[in-house]
Formats: sequence, C-alpha cells, structure tokens
Amino acid sequence: MIGVMTDAKHWAACSSCDLAPRCYARHNAQTFAHPAAGPQVTERLASLYRMTHLRGRLHITLRDLRSALAYTLTSGRDCAQIHELYERPDSVQERLDGFYFTSWAGLHTDGSGEPDRLLGQLRELDIATVPDPQLDRKLDYVGPGGGHSLIAVDQRGDHDAELLRDRFAALPRTPSADVRAASAHRAYLAAARRRFYFESLDDGRWKSMLSYHAGGRFLGLLTGGEPGPAELERIIEAVNRGEGLPGAALDGRPALALQVRAVPGGSVRSYRLFPADRFTLAIGVPAASRYVETSSRELIVRYEDPNGGGGTAPNSWSGSTCTSC
Repeated sequence: MIGVMTDAKHWAACSSCDLAPRCYARHNAQTFAHPAAGPQVTERLASLYRMTHLRGRLHITLRDLRSALAYTLTSGRDCAQIHELYERPDSVQERLDGFYFTSWAGLHTDGSGEPDRLLGQLRELDIATVPDPQLDRKLDYVGPGGGHSLIAVDQRGDHDAELLRDRFAALPRTPSADVRAASAHRAYLAAARRRFYFESLDDGRWKSMLSYHAGGRFLGLLTGGEPGPAELERIIEAVNRGEGLPGAALDGRPALALQVRAVPGGSVRSYRLFPADRFTLAIGVPAASRYVETSSRELIVRYEDPNGGGGTAPNSWSGSTCTSC
C-alpha cells in the first residue's frame, strides 16, 4: 500500500515546485520509494504496526491503514497548506514534525497527537520514550547522527538533517532552569532518536529501540520459522524467574516451576515441577478465514505427559520463604 502511495507518478508535479528541495512530504515519499533505503524503512515501520496489531487493542482495517499512512506522508496538509507552513518563520519545529520519522505516530509539537485511533495506538510505541542512555549521550554530544552511519538516499533533500543540526547547535551546554530550553532539548533528542531508528545502517540496532525489550526477537520468531530449543530454554527460565524459582531442577535436570497458589501473608510456597525436556515450542497458527486476513500472533509452549495424563505434575516442591523480602 505504501508503495502505491509513493509511486513516482503521484509526485511528478513536485519536481517543478520551489519547495521541492525542502518539502517534508516529498522527502517522505522519496524515502519510502527509494529502491535500497525504502524497504529498510518500510520494514521498520511495519514492525511498529505489527506490534500494535499484536497488542490486540485495535482491529486495524484497511481504512485505518490508508489514513495513518497518508498522514505519515503529508501530516494531513495539502500543497497550499505546506507552502503556508514554510512561509511562517516560527514553523521550524512543525516542519521537523512533518518528516515521516515523527509523523508516523501523528505527534504534534505541543506533545499532543492527531485524533486518529490507529495513530493513537502507534503513539504508545514511540521509540523516543524507550530508555537508551548510551544513544542519548551520543546524540546529545556528537550530533544528530550520534557518530553512527545512516542510510543514504540519493536525490533526496537533507532539510531534515539541516533542521536537526540547527537544533543541536542551539542547545545550551550548561545546566539551565529555562523551561523552554528543556522543552527544545527534549524535542531535538526525540526527533534524532526516531530518525536513528528508521535510518540506522545497523540492521540489528533498531530492534533494541522498540518499546518492548523482546519485541524484535518476538517478531523475528513469528516470521522466521519454527523456534529452536535455545528459545524454549529462555522461555522456561523466564517463567521460573517470574515464579520466584530461577534455576529450577528435577532430579538434576532443568525443570519448569509453577507455583500452586499464592497465600497472602504465607511463609511457605508450593511448586509443581515439570521436566523441561517434556516441553515443545511452536508458533500458534490462527484458524483460516475466507473473510479476515490472519497471521500468527503467539508462541505456544506445550507439555507432553509421558503417562498421558494431560499435564499432571510429576513432582512437587515446597520451601519456606521470607515474607518480608
């Protein structure tokens, strides 16, 4: 769909426009339509949409998708409105917000958002809100690129980089109590982080910037075929840690521990232990439908009881705990 929207025939008139080298809408279209950079940027945007879908809070329709992608490209402005925007001397931040790396979530300069139901869900996955001190430090002291290599898009203007460099140069280098300076600082850092997510040359770095720590790995498992035993071990260990019994073992072999019940104020915890080698991990396949497009959205950990008892615990373990800990 975004390939159709950014087809060159729809943007042919831009070549004769006086704003062509600086227009954020043309910049966005050229980015997604680029034969080398376009697929990378589209994949990273699709991952955010995919995570929104997996959260299960909104059924995304084609109308939602078209609306959100159109806003990503144009920020809801037509050509006349974009010209009016660029004529205003105080529109620097609004122009910066029009570039796709911020407009994908419908974000506004004042911190509010476009009242669109899909854009509202996407805003909750904003990359700029994920803690990343090392990257923030580099963007703050080195510049918008953070000393890293970014993808190159030939025949595309660099007005976004120019605006970010100007914002970076204007940042105060000493602590300040000025609220406006702090706001400008946050706005620069957020825009630089979002651009880095989409345009970093490191094909693995962007996944660590997703709102969910394991989001990139989870998406990879859903699309990369059957998960291996190493991933099953990670899940079992994660469950054990969540149950408060890391490193659980049964007869010297790794096991999965499930607490029987939690008693408020109790000093003893009881667990059922299941041999780890009796578990399998598979991708959940949704039921086929003639009318609704479906895709995998879950990993299923299944226990196979050697006695055919349907998962009856082979052993149990109880231990005293410190209730004040």
